[in-house]
Amino acid sequence: VADMVLNGGLLHLSTRAASTGGTGGQASGGMGLQTMDVNNGTFSKATGGLADDLDGMVWYNGDLVVGLRGGGQGVSGVQVFDPAQNAFVDGGVLGGLPSETIQALSRSTTSDVVYVGTAAGIGRWNGTLGGWETPINTINGLQSNNVEDVHLWSDASGQHHLLVANSNGLAHWNESAQTVDQVWDTTSGLLENSAWSLARNTTDGRVMVAHDGAGLGRPGITTLALTSGVLAIDDT
Repeated sequence: VADMVLNGGLLHLSTRAASTGGTGGQASGGMGLQTMDVNNGTFSKATGGLADDLDGMVWYNGDLVVGLRGGGQGVSGVQVFDPAQNAFVDGGVLGGLPSETIQALSRSTTSDVVYVGTAAGIGRWNGTLGGWETPINTINGLQSNNVEDVHLWSDASGQHHLLVANSNGLAHWNESAQTVDQVWDTTSGLLENSAWSLARNTTDGRVMVAHDGAGLGRPGITTLALTSGVLAIDDT
């Protein structure tokens, strides 16, 4: 436990990774933000967290601002916890690589930004600035921070597009607007939610999304096609 805050009959506990003990003991990950009902001793975990390795907490306008420790698969920054919802509702992370677990890289010939897909979001290295931009994660609209693949390209007008395959679906990052403006999952036609790999046909703009069959899912491919300049699911 990194910090504790009493809130009436509730005790909020921020947790962090801890050594299993002994020389050479390996660290076990944190358990996120836990809330204990002091009347019956039951625990519940806050939803919407960017990472489970947390630090100190402070009250601000009725919400708890919680520090994120970073390192490993974590991210460094803060998140805002709403006790009424038992969920994180806002936050921000520091610029840099969000995780040491790198799973994908992409850059177009017309962009100075390299997008790095990791187990905790997308890092952005700006070659012109020679430094890291703020990472992209669920705060920006991704369905999951576990990013399996990224693919960047530019259209005829010079607009850059980034597709993000993640463990909960597929997302489109609008670089000029700096936001996720389109998402897909099984409810919108994807074969499965777990998206593993991306490939794009530069001739007709079709995109193939490979699914790894994680959990109860089925391995296979979803195809998206350009319709009036907008990507839409074409086949599974």
